[in-house]
Amino acid sequence: MTHRLLKRFDYRLILGIILILSAILRFYGLDFQSPWLDEIHTLNESNPNHSFLDLYTIVTRSEQLPPLYFYILYFAFKIFGYSIAVARGFSALLGVITVYSCFLLTKELINKRTALVAALILCINYYMIYYSQEARPYMLFTLFIVLSFYRMALFMKSHSVKNAIWFGVVACLMIHSHVVGFFTLFAQFITLLLYFILKEGVNRKQLFKGGVISAVVLLILYIPAVDALLSLFEIKSFWLRPPTADALSLIYNSFFGKSEIINFLNSIFFIGFLYWLVHVGKSNTQNKKEKLPDVWVSIVLILWISLTVLIPLIRTYISVPMILGRYMIAVLPAIIIMLAIGVTRIKNNFLTISLIAVYTVFSLTHLLFINDYYSSVKKAQFRETTSFIMANNLKNDKVVTSLPQYLPYFFKKEEKNYKIINSNLDAFVAKQIKNREAIESFWYFDGHNRKDNPKEETLKFLKNNYIVQKNFIGFQAFTRYYEVAGESNTKVEFNETQWNQLTKESQLMSGIEKFRFSQNHLEVKGWSFLKDLDSKNTKIKLMLLNDKTGYFIESTRKRRPDVTKFYKLKYDANNSGFTIDTSLNYIPKGTYQLGIWLENEDEKGLYLHKEIIKIQ
Repeated sequence: MTHRLLKRFDYRLILGIILILSAILRFYGLDFQSPWLDEIHTLNESNPNHSFLDLYTIVTRSEQLPPLYFYILYFAFKIFGYSIAVARGFSALLGVITVYSCFLLTKELINKRTALVAALILCINYYMIYYSQEARPYMLFTLFIVLSFYRMALFMKSHSVKNAIWFGVVACLMIHSHVVGFFTLFAQFITLLLYFILKEGVNRKQLFKGGVISAVVLLILYIPAVDALLSLFEIKSFWLRPPTADALSLIYNSFFGKSEIINFLNSIFFIGFLYWLVHVGKSNTQNKKEKLPDVWVSIVLILWISLTVLIPLIRTYISVPMILGRYMIAVLPAIIIMLAIGVTRIKNNFLTISLIAVYTVFSLTHLLFINDYYSSVKKAQFRETTSFIMANNLKNDKVVTSLPQYLPYFFKKEEKNYKIINSNLDAFVAKQIKNREAIESFWYFDGHNRKDNPKEETLKFLKNNYIVQKNFIGFQAFTRYYEVAGESNTKVEFNETQWNQLTKESQLMSGIEKFRFSQNHLEVKGWSFLKDLDSKNTKIKLMLLNDKTGYFIESTRKRRPDVTKFYKLKYDANNSGFTIDTSLNYIPKGTYQLGIWLENEDEKGLYLHKEIIKIQ
């Protein structure tokens, strides 16, 4: 039946549909996620304002990667503009080309039918889509891995000088893309060595000659990056932690979006592959003469995976950790080809097509709905957090951060000259404690898994000397504006009409879960939201009220999905939580009632609580 389908629909049409789907899945929502830490490294190092001569030094000093990818982006930025969209667009394009390259490789190893299935699985694979939208070298590396195996397969079939040169060129590009490429290159060397020794009827003289040509081409082309290579092997410590016992299984699970259903289907496909593997030597229906024998196809795939994983694993335990999911993307195309072989070996054609259809539907369902890939935030929100600073930094106050090198890319869009101080919050405050004249308003920015957990001494000093006037908490990024107490006027007065409109109880709901006031120090924890409105863009402030005069106090937002669940709301109140922990010495003496002020683009409201505060 699958053969009849291929006859009815030209394979080129099916491949074209797969490539169009690949492009849609990779280019859609390209700019939705903020550039995160590693992508900002890419933007900084490939900055088109660098001189080309400085680029090599900057990349080798800042990265543990070969410079090829950064060279390409450098010129792409000069031509198309300096933005994350251009960098990710390049990766997305590479991702689509990789799908086509996987088709070519699988067609060369097996046949067109299996090649179409491999291209489809790679097209809808979560991991491949994710790194096709990442401004890092991983898709360039993956592309050259697939192409190098394609050129190696052609060379194994025909030992011509042309094939030898092409294999040497593409293999060199592979190791120019990522250091893990050396381990894959070693797997290719072992494969060719075994082929030279064991393959019957091979022209060993011509194969050896071609191998020497490939090696010479590779060495000549790699000369410009020899220094980078030597510096990589001199690394004695790395930011990676030693892997846990289940590291490889976790990596495999992440390859398929941690989907239990997809992994169950993979298990079925692998059974088919194992059946094919067992019968490789027994089958009388080997590939045609112009193809590699199935036994050598199996050797290529097994050595590709085993040596690319085994060598860095050994080096991890005896030297420097190297096991990381995105590094192991080198073996994912081989795994996908195995899956394609397995499902197309099932003899019942109706079952084969049904399994492929189910696999496709569940992969896309998991991507679009379960993983919510195109609408949920998955990368640290550096862009949104710095945008908040730029929108609210009216006095051009300094920005204190432990991540100073990651902010200039975002601040470059502003004409202001931002003063960025390299310090964590504890160290910065410690200097202020020693030199009280240094007390002045500032922004604090941090993120990328750094905990917002200042020392008790730091918190005490900040509470006594500052007011948190603005704050933003994004995904793995946050900022707060500490204004010196007494510098700003937080006072607001309401007329009768405004007061009546704002204090309608029907407008909002609010709850106080913790209230503590002692010696002019206030701690409050609670939740509040405007009815029938999503809380995402709602601002929450506390207000101390004396008659119809109030004083605003900025709150720190907290996620509270339990509020939405408890009240069974049809709208989103997940961002309704807030906390306050501040000194009130800057507010005039008097008796105040606690209120909660809510405001977004559509509505505003004031909720009066029973708590009374007496400032002495």
